[in-house]
This record gives sequence, structure tokens and C-alpha cells, in this order.
Amino acid sequence: MLTTRTLAIALAPSLFFAAPSLAQEAEAALADPVEPAAKADGRQEATVDFVYFTGQPGTESATGGTAPATLRVEKNATPRASVGVIEEYAGGAGAQWRSTAWIAAFTAAGRAQQSFLSNEFTVRTGGHVDGPSAGMLTTAAFVALMRGDPVLKDVTMTGTINPDGTTGPVGGIPQKLRGAAAQGKKVFGYPVGCRMAQDLRTGKTVDLEAVGKELGVTVKEVRTLADAYLLLTGVALATRVPIDEAQMRVSTDLVETTKIRVDMWRATAEAGFARVQPQVNALDPETRKSLAWVYTPIFQAVQQATAAEKAGQIVAAEKKWMEVTVATAAAEDSLAILAAAKAGKLEDAFNVLTPYLELEGQATALLTEVSEALGATNNAIGAVNAVLATETVVDALAQVNSGKTGLQAAVNSIKQLEEGNAEANNEKIRSFLMLLLKTAPVLARAESTIAAARMDMAFVGEAEKGGAAVTPDRLASVAKAYASAASAGKAYFQVLVGLDDSSSPGFAFVEPRWATASMGTDLAAMLADREGATERVVAVAAGGQAYLSAAALQNKYYSLEYKDGVIGRRPALTAQMTAARDNAMAAAADVQRLTGKVPSRIVMEFAQAEELREGSDDDKIDALSAYWRASFAAELLAELLRT
Repeated sequence: MLTTRTLAIALAPSLFFAAPSLAQEAEAALADPVEPAAKADGRQEATVDFVYFTGQPGTESATGGTAPATLRVEKNATPRASVGVIEEYAGGAGAQWRSTAWIAAFTAAGRAQQSFLSNEFTVRTGGHVDGPSAGMLTTAAFVALMRGDPVLKDVTMTGTINPDGTTGPVGGIPQKLRGAAAQGKKVFGYPVGCRMAQDLRTGKTVDLEAVGKELGVTVKEVRTLADAYLLLTGVALATRVPIDEAQMRVSTDLVETTKIRVDMWRATAEAGFARVQPQVNALDPETRKSLAWVYTPIFQAVQQATAAEKAGQIVAAEKKWMEVTVATAAAEDSLAILAAAKAGKLEDAFNVLTPYLELEGQATALLTEVSEALGATNNAIGAVNAVLATETVVDALAQVNSGKTGLQAAVNSIKQLEEGNAEANNEKIRSFLMLLLKTAPVLARAESTIAAARMDMAFVGEAEKGGAAVTPDRLASVAKAYASAASAGKAYFQVLVGLDDSSSPGFAFVEPRWATASMGTDLAAMLADREGATERVVAVAAGGQAYLSAAALQNKYYSLEYKDGVIGRRPALTAQMTAARDNAMAAAADVQRLTGKVPSRIVMEFAQAEELREGSDDDKIDALSAYWRASFAAELLAELLRT
């Protein structure tokens, strides 16, 4: 059970993308600019036009339009984040749009190489606005204000903003394009991978560039913030040259280390399966068939892990064998729960999972180890490695927290059994057992994640150093910034899918990332103002991991229209991965210039993305997140070195 498993572990560019031609750049540069209105106190203001669609799909009412918004950036006199949305009407700015403004401000500050906390960001909107589709436009406009570049009044665009500065797909683009044209816009940007989009009025797929030609509008794909900025201002941001691919190859030493980890995970998984298989074989055929959901995931996970290992994809193989370990542990616990229940021993069924509660103490101890390791190697690379290792611990803590919620719900479901009411009591017992069975894989994942965090500790200590020492003030500033960004991401996704206090815990069982986004946000907010390196590292890790997790969920369920295991916008995902890959390589090049090396953790995140991107839909989504994490680590390192 818990102890034996723990000991075992411890021993193609987008088809539709075209770079802007010199003629197009000149055309944009000659458009009428709207100068940022510089105030005497240093404030910068500009007005941009958001695009929207409205009406009932499939009817003549499905139309688009534009709405002006005034953006302002000024110096922040307080040591805390300051982002404001000013409404024309009470409730005029929806919760999704408010969160988008926060994320845009946070991302813009990073791209402008300015402190998020040093600036105050304001958006004044008219009418009623909501949704995330103005994220890229808002981010580009904020960067323009911080740099002092004028925005062009006949340009607009649509698309979300991802954590790495790439754009995400949105809906209703043909309606938005027509609405923009009707208001005199001459240049329109659309998200990467979305050139062929559904017209909500007719239901047909249309070519946006052909529609733009018909309307007299120049229509261009926007892959990254740099593309958006060029479109909006006619000014090119400094070119980020991607690193040579050879520099992103996993070193021989890391290959050997990873092989050892793969062997450890495989051995643990095989030992677990050896315990499960006799129990499954002992079941009568009918029972075995009814319990296929318990053991079938093991076979699927083994097949994927074996295939990855045979293909030489050792980084992906490590992840896959960890998934096998989780599946075998969950199956072993589930069979034990069902056996105890069949014998009428409900308390024994519950106690199958209670040893996992020890994981909370193990995670806390790991955080202390991270702090001690960071103290021994107080430099920027060591700090980033500490943050990444701590993020894994945060994932584990989030799973333990979800598991505790599941166990408490199970206890609540069986309270007050009614004497003489067999039907009601049986229903309560069924609910009790179902909650235990749903909780088993959550806690099994928490245990394996703690083991993975222990392995990550190898990157934190003396093995890798580089960069200047990190000052407490810099760490505190970054902690507060990520705590704010995480709160925005959490709030946005919660509104997007309609989660409330009662439904949120259940969704965390389905989506582990939501457990991290939810608990990580709360943990970052609690620790961001604390003194001490440990608290600040945990705040950065919790905030950063929560921010990335919420962004991944938003992209999955909104931008990619993921439903019932199917991705609705598959070409967009392929294009997103290509853009994210390019961005990660550019971020790695920046780090190499700053420190003379690309830290191993960044290389490993990139390698995982490379190996997963050709797999299943879920693998592709994980690959995109791994590219984002590589960029996050590189940009965090640059932020910590910024003076």
C-alpha cells in the first residue's frame, strides 16, 4: 500500500502563417496613428476598439461590431498590484473581461521588461463587455503605452493571450471582421490557426482572408504578441532569435539520469501490477467485466509508456510510467475498498485511503528541503530550479487537499444512517463507496507527485548554478506579481465554466489542474507578503503554477472547444504548439545570453513537449503546457536577474 510504493519510488509551422511583407509593414506604418496622450504626471492613454459578436447563431441576428475602450498606464505609488476596470454602467464589465484585463496587464509588463507592480493599469469600457477575446489587443496596447508608441486607429484584432505571449483561438471571427469593416477598420488580426472559421450566421466555414479582401480589409494571422504589436503600432519589437536546436538537446548525463528514473517508475508500476493482477484474475467473469473501469486504465497506460520507451522518448516515458504507477495504485486501493465493503466492513474501506493523509507532512518537509538547498546556492538558476521543484510539491498538496475533501464528503454521506430504512441506508452506502472510489486515484496521484518532487530536488542543489544572487526584494516583487496573476486566472476560469463553491471540488477530481489553480492561488495570496526565502519561493511557485494551470484550462475548454474528449479546433492546437515551440526557443536564447547556459530544467520541459506533441489529444495539450512551462522558467529567470 502507501509505504511499499513510496519506498520503491524513493530508492510544422502553421499552413496559413505568412510573415509580414515590407509593403504591408509600410502600409501599417503610414496609417493614422493615435498618439498616447502623455499627461504631466507621466500617464499614457490610448483608445482602441474591441470587436465582438452578438445575436443567435444560425439567424440574421448574428452580427458583429466594435466598442471603444480607453487604456491608461501610469506609475503605481503603492507596492501592490493595481489594475482597474472603469464601467459606464454598473456590472457593464463582466467577470471574464475583468480577469482578462489583469492577465493582459501582467503579460504586458513582462514583455515591456517593466515591473508589474511599478505600473497602474486602467481600462475604461463603454456599454456591456465580457469574455477573453480582447486579451491580445489589450496586451499589445498596454505594451505600446509603456513603450510610448502610438497605436493605429484603423487596426483591431481578436484573440486570447496565453502565458507565453502567444495567442489563442476565439469564436465568431467572421462576424467580428464584418463588424470591424463596417466601422472603418482597414486592418484586422485573427488568432493563429483560425483562418478557416465558421460564419455564425450561415454555419459555413469561410476563409477570413477572402472575406477581408471582399470587404477591403487587410486580414492577418497573429501568432504572438510581437505580431500583434507590429499590427497595432507599425513598430517591430526587438527580434527574438530562437536558440539553435542543438542547444536544446538533452545532455548525455541527463539522459542517463532520466533512464534511471524511468527504471524506478517502471519497477514500481510493475510491482503494483503484480499485486493487482491476482486479485483481478480471482474475480468471476461477470464481476471482472463490471470492474473493467478499475483495471483497464492500467493496460492503456502501459501501452503508452512502453511505446514511448521503445521510441527513445525517455522524458515522455518517465511521465507515462508515472501514470501507470498512479493507475495501478488506484486499482489496488479500489479493489481493497470493494472487498472491505463486500464484507460489510465500511470502516476498513475508509481506512484504505487514510494513510495518504501523511503526504501533507511529507510535502511540508520537502518545502523545507527546497529552502535549505536554495540557501546553499543563492543564485538565479538555483532559485528557478527551486521554484519548479516547489511547483511539483504544490501539485501534490493540491491533490492531497482534493483527496481530503473527497474523504470528508464520504464521511458526510454516511452519517445518520436511518434505523429500519434499508433503502435509504443502501443509497447512502453506495454514495459513500462511490466517493471513496473517486478519491482513490486522486490520492494515488498525490503520492506519485510527491515522489516526482523528490526527484526534482536533484536540480535544486549543487548540481547547477548560474546567474547573480537573487535579492529578497526581487523575490518578493515576483511573488506578489504571480499571486495577482493567479487570482485573475482562477477567477476567469471559474466564471467561464460556471464553477461555484459546491461544484468546484468535484471538477478538481476531473481536472487536476483545477485543484492546482484553486489551491495554488490561495496559497500564493497567503504567502506573498511573508518574510523569508521559503515563503517567497512557495508564493512564486504556487502563483506561477496556478496561473499556468488556469491558462491551460481556459485554452482547453474555451479556445480549443474541448468537449467529451474531443478538441473542436484541432488546427488551432497544432498552430499553437508551433508558435509556443518557437517562443520557448527564443526565451531559451535570452537565458543563454544572460547566464551563458540553458538550465537543465528548461531543456527537460522542452524535451517533454517535443516528445508529447505527436501523441494523443491529451498528450498534445500537455505538450503545449510543457512549452509554456519552458518559457515560464526562462522568463522567470530573466525577471529575477532584472535590476
